[in-house]
Amino acid sequence: MVSTILNLQAVVALDSLNETTLKRITTGACLSVVGELIPSPAKGQAVEVKVRDLDILGDSDAEKFPLQPKKHSLEFLREIAHLRGTTNTFGAVMRVRMPWPLPYTNFSTTVDFFISTRR
Repeated sequence: MVSTILNLQAVVALDSLNETTLKRITTGACLSVVGELIPSPAKGQAVEVKVRDLDILGDSDAEKFPLQPKKHSLEFLREIAHLRGTTNTFGAVMRVRMPWPLPYTNFSTTVDFFISTRR
C-alpha cells in the first residue's frame, strides 16, 4: 500500500459497472480500487490505474458533502474539523508527522530514557 499527495486516475470500463453503482461514485465517496498501474495515454499524468475490481466502501451525498475538489482556506477547514484529514494539506502533515515517533521512541529506549505520556 502506498500513500501519495498526488492524484491518481482510475479508469474503469463503463460496461463493467451498472448505472446504480456509477451514480454512487461522487465526490467524497470512499472507494477500494484494485487494478494494474499502466502508462497513461492522456496528457498531464504519467500513469493511471486500469481498474480490475472496484468496491464502494462508503457513500457520500454530493449535495451535503462540504468539500469539493478545489483549494480550501484553513479558516474554512476549521469549521469542518472532521473532514480536514481528507485534504491535501492535512494529508501531507500526517505523512510527515506519523513516521517520526517510532525512531525517537526506539532511540530513547536504547539509552534508558523513560517516555511518559501523562500530563
